[in-house]
Amino acid sequence: MEKLIPVVILIFVVISVILSVVLLTFYNLNEESKNQTALGNEKIIKADRLGFVWSNSDPNNDLNFKWIRPLTAPFRRDYLEPTEGNYNFSLTDEFVERAQEGNVIVLPSIFPYPAWEQPSQILENKEEGKNEKFLSLDDFSLWAPPVYKCVPKDMDSYKRFVKALVERYDGDGRDDMPGLTMPIKYWEVVNEPYNNFPDQLNITAGNIEEIMHTEEYFFGSGKSYASLLKATYLAVKEADPDALVLNGGMEPPPKENIQGINYFNNYYGFYDEVINSAADYFDIFNFHYLEGSNENTDVNNPVMDLENFENRYSDKIRDKPVWITEFSVSNPGKLIIAVIKSMEKIDKIFLVGYIQQEWLPQNANSISLRNSQGNLTSLYYPVKTLGLLAGNAKNINKINENAYVFAYDDYRVFALWDNADLPDNVSGSIILIDYEGNARMASADEYKPSVNVSYVVTGTGLEDFLSRFENSLQVNETIAVSISSENRGSASDYNSKDFDKEKETEKDKEKNESQSYEKETVTNKGICGDNYCTIEEANSNSCPQDCTGRSCGDGICDEMENEELCPQDCAA
Repeated sequence: MEKLIPVVILIFVVISVILSVVLLTFYNLNEESKNQTALGNEKIIKADRLGFVWSNSDPNNDLNFKWIRPLTAPFRRDYLEPTEGNYNFSLTDEFVERAQEGNVIVLPSIFPYPAWEQPSQILENKEEGKNEKFLSLDDFSLWAPPVYKCVPKDMDSYKRFVKALVERYDGDGRDDMPGLTMPIKYWEVVNEPYNNFPDQLNITAGNIEEIMHTEEYFFGSGKSYASLLKATYLAVKEADPDALVLNGGMEPPPKENIQGINYFNNYYGFYDEVINSAADYFDIFNFHYLEGSNENTDVNNPVMDLENFENRYSDKIRDKPVWITEFSVSNPGKLIIAVIKSMEKIDKIFLVGYIQQEWLPQNANSISLRNSQGNLTSLYYPVKTLGLLAGNAKNINKINENAYVFAYDDYRVFALWDNADLPDNVSGSIILIDYEGNARMASADEYKPSVNVSYVVTGTGLEDFLSRFENSLQVNETIAVSISSENRGSASDYNSKDFDKEKETEKDKEKNESQSYEKETVTNKGICGDNYCTIEEANSNSCPQDCTGRSCGDGICDEMENEELCPQDCAA
């Protein structure tokens, strides 16, 4: 019996060693899965650098973007505080629950206008005063701009609302939304607070109709908005010291020679007041870049805009993180380049325009990823490809004007365009991916410079990377079905491209696309319903669905106006 004891001990030790090796291997595999920085293994990891502006998280689940920025519901005080001090967060809870289900983070825009403070003229207007009848987040009319847009009369009451709102979604376990798993830690104060109406500082009962029917989000001076920003910031921090506050996304900055000196001076007059007096009351600097707002499609503009802001406001914003919470460029190639160049200096970028809708402005419909029938547009695959390759990069570095590199733990992704060469130190096996997501294994010497954006992936485990990338690029049929209806097609109707049978070279294709784009911008006479607002339509008001948001006298001299047709907007 005594002779058996050492044998038993030896067997026990051997079994223990084997179990330890198995457990360690399992642990390492688990850790490897958790440490994936892009594409994931079984579960796709969403792009943390990218978001979408939309009324639900469909685009995020379709494109694997991490962030959703809803406008304007469901973080509006007139919905959430129907009577003073009585809060109803059911609408907001539902939105947050839906986002959580898709592993999506919400960036809310707080709209501080309570219905019970609105002028009586608004409350008596049956058409505009129907907000209390909204029953569903899926009712698009819920997302209309607020009717009353002035600073709350009772700031103490407003701050109590903000604290209750933040407390419900801060995740500290006290007064939280039931089932909250993804706390909200970022809050934006209104959207595009500057309005371009010349009488913006003289809002009285006499022009209440103008307040009711404009699509602007705030009425008041820069000093008034600064006071609102300060009050919101202090209330947010009191409820959740770890939360971060964004200034309301600034409208795209004007260009003197395009929109006129008056608009230029009014715009910067407003924001000079805001930033010079309230720079300590926002943590993240937030502005918008919307192609067409300044009639300049130079893809350097987002970065140039940021540099201009930094030069003007110096140390007041220079050390703050920067987000662009509305971003659009209509040409697919230019969009991807603009996003890549912006990502080097800008932490988060939110695209606009998912599905074309009659009620959306033209610049949003022109960059939609699905048309009004739900079918994919030419922007879908370029945007999704970029998100998968760059959306979680730890670092994004500029090689030269036409080449950037996205760095991950185990691999690098090069983005190159305008016939840029691959760096000399890249050799061996690579993955080649064109800007629409067509990918294949190759060797470095097979890379050929292209006019369009091309991607080159280097590193370890490339075959596994390629498999995961191709799986992640597939259209989400669940989303395709959810947006389909009797008059809306499925994403499966989209005809895949056969690049082996292209009739044009990449260079010719880009040239033709550019020429066609420029020709349409200048000469297109248009057909009502084509989402293009011609001069004739804009000035005769014969096609409001194409010209949404455009009108002579709106203070903006856009591409369909000139000094002769609209001197009040375009006069020097």
